[in-house]
Amino acid sequence: CATQSAICDTLVIDSARAPEGTLEAALTASMVREFKIDTLYARGGIHDSLITLDTLIVGWRAGRADGKGTLGYRAPKAGSLTFALASDSLVSLDSLVFALAKLQRDTSQDAEPLNGRGEAALTLTGSLDQLHGDLDMIVRDLTFQQIRSPEIAGSARWSSTDRGEIDAVVRADSIHVGKWEVSSLEAR
Repeated sequence: CATQSAICDTLVIDSARAPEGTLEAALTASMVREFKIDTLYARGGIHDSLITLDTLIVGWRAGRADGKGTLGYRAPKAGSLTFALASDSLVSLDSLVFALAKLQRDTSQDAEPLNGRGEAALTLTGSLDQLHGDLDMIVRDLTFQQIRSPEIAGSARWSSTDRGEIDAVVRADSIHVGKWEVSSLEAR
């Protein structure tokens, strides 16, 4: 697949102080491992120890992610960076999930690829050395290998200052795995 890209930067890195500068990147028809990106555009910079993401847009078949905001490079500078993702079909993520998780594909007749509709929101706050994160996601009409669920929702909260501990919960009204069914699932 051909890649067309343009990257313009004025970034200056000096070990005695925080980086300074701007970065703008535009990509079309690119691959990240097994995941095909149709378009990517990002513009941001770092000034006075504050990282700014003016615009992030990533588009792929049946999906899109956006991001914007600020983060501190080092405390006491701080900010809030938000990302939103929506996909009408998760099938384009199937090969990427297998590659990253090093899973073996189920070859049984009723096994299906990753699919469904998903939404996620991620907020990062603070600075790179005192980072906090909040993630909320929902997948509807999920299929993956022998797993089926009409809806699975999850959330996670973490802080790099709390020994990196993560508080996460996954909820589903029902999950089918092969011939097994679990109702009213909540896992922490």
